[in-house]
Amino acid sequence: MSDADRVARVMALGFTERQARFLVTVMLHGGICIQRQYCASARLVHGDKTRAFFRELVAKRLATPYPCARSGARVYHMHNKALYAAIGEADNRNRRLMSVSRAIEGLIVLDAVLGAPKVKWLATSQEKLAYFTQTTRLRPEDMPQLVFQNAGGRTVRHFPDKLPIGVHPDGDTHEFVYVVNRQIPVDFRPYLYRHARLLSVLPAWVVRLLVPRHLEEAEFPFRRACEEELGARLAPSTVEELR
Repeated sequence: MSDADRVARVMALGFTERQARFLVTVMLHGGICIQRQYCASARLVHGDKTRAFFRELVAKRLATPYPCARSGARVYHMHNKALYAAIGEADNRNRRLMSVSRAIEGLIVLDAVLGAPKVKWLATSQEKLAYFTQTTRLRPEDMPQLVFQNAGGRTVRHFPDKLPIGVHPDGDTHEFVYVVNRQIPVDFRPYLYRHARLLSVLPAWVVRLLVPRHLEEAEFPFRRACEEELGARLAPSTVEELR
């Protein structure tokens, strides 16, 4: 399903195009948002229109608000199955209750996606698999994956990190975002290893580190890990803390 189809189907539920586009982006990229992000996306000054939109989401049980630790702000979790079904993602894991740390990572990723509106963002594993098998010589078995073996058989999960991949307007440059969530790159190195073969066949790429302010000192070991694993090009991006 294309993004245009997703937006049209959410509009059919009674939302404007601007609201629908934002909701689709939120559902695909974490399922969590705050009102500031809608204002930035819609280029609105925060006011009655924004508050009314989020009141409607809550009243229709499409979203549940949770208080932030400060400032009296609220985080909104989009979880309604019918809303996700409208975009072909009825069983998307973003509908599930999540930890505070995962919710914060979701907000950071959403900021990055909303901050680059001209980039085409691949959100789901199916989208990524379809795109890269069509645009590269790689086969599905060559793609980033984790394999799980148990008594019931073998399960392969492609693009298991659930992080968006951006295709820039030039069609050549691909952007891989990664949220820095600890001081050392213990999870980052396996991420790079999984993506190494894919990166090797792309005409141009960049790894963008999303670094929360309280982890700014971790940027250097993450950059060094990327250079050691890939000899890489990085575009660091420091993200503001949740407000």
